[in-house]
Amino acid sequence: LPLARDWTKGAAESLAGAVGGQPATANDVLEASAMYELRRLCEEAKVVMPGWDALAPLVAAMRCEDPFESGELCDVYVSLAGAALRDGPLVCLAASPLRAGLKRVAGINLSGNSLSRAAVAAIVECLGPMSLQSLDLSSNNFDRRGAEVVAAFFA
Repeated sequence: LPLARDWTKGAAESLAGAVGGQPATANDVLEASAMYELRRLCEEAKVVMPGWDALAPLVAAMRCEDPFESGELCDVYVSLAGAALRDGPLVCLAASPLRAGLKRVAGINLSGNSLSRAAVAAIVECLGPMSLQSLDLSSNNFDRRGAEVVAAFFA
């Protein structure tokens, strides 16, 4: 993954309207604020924030209607596979405003990140049972209690 500094480019494009320099919308400001808050949380925890390219689908998912309210699913898939992030960035992500995007994603791939039960629990707590169609947690380090957290989510 690119370093977290890439988020500023994406946020700047979003605030510029990304197309034709249109004025920023309320959603643009909300998304840029969410990215800034994630960056702040990661800096505070002294962990590397995932790059803009990896987080862009979560930002897109924030624009989707809540499936509990609309009954419509958001067709957004997020992949942070093989990034070797460990727990810190994902715990920060779960504490940030981007957690609203996690609630709406159709799929998330977190394989190969050396996640423990703490990160798995933080992320699973944010997922939306109405919208989630796929969850890949393979090649991580969580124990039986982590697996129980995942099982309870799907129960």
